[in-house]
Amino acid sequence: MPDTADPRSSWNLLEICNGPQSASYAAKNDLYGMLFNHLRETILGFCRQIAKRDISIRLLSIDSLELPRYFNESSGHPGFDRIDTYVTAEKDVLGIDINLAIFSQLLKPKIQNPKAMVLVLFVRDIDDMWSFDSLDRDIARAAKYLPEPQSTDRSENENQEIKLFFLRCHKYGLKMRGNNTIVAHWPMRPGKHTTQRVFDILEASGATGCERYIEWEWE
Repeated sequence: MPDTADPRSSWNLLEICNGPQSASYAAKNDLYGMLFNHLRETILGFCRQIAKRDISIRLLSIDSLELPRYFNESSGHPGFDRIDTYVTAEKDVLGIDINLAIFSQLLKPKIQNPKAMVLVLFVRDIDDMWSFDSLDRDIARAAKYLPEPQSTDRSENENQEIKLFFLRCHKYGLKMRGNNTIVAHWPMRPGKHTTQRVFDILEASGATGCERYIEWEWE
């Protein structure tokens, strides 16, 4: 964990600041106090839920590239309804091609669950999914909050990568889900008519606004 690690970067500050635990909290500027209350209630709620259910948790310490072979050797494994891969699709980890190649094998077949899905998070690679038009619109929306918008210059190679990205999923029988069902496409971006307070909270969270979730499902 880096020296710059901060608990604020791991939780949704909008949910914390506007949540029921913070409504009655007197010190409205005590962010860490509100975070503590939020985490305590979240963890207690989780404990209450698992106490009511029959849950089996298996922890593995193997290379993700070995997962298909591992589960193929596990007789009777039915496949998964949902796989969260976090940032393994980033270019400096596995990359989107390898990520989809590995985890598409672990999903339940389409005939069993046509809505089985792989959830992917992009942060550093998000530039590859931007176009000139969308980037210009995003900067225009942020202009009233930020004093100095950044440059929108992009190379032809980057634009070509955008096209390739959307073609990669088809060879694995997957498609990008139009409307996410688990996490919003851009959960850390302010809305079109957001307030300065909301923008300030998101900025203080350590998020960049580039956090992009994609849900892949069977074609």
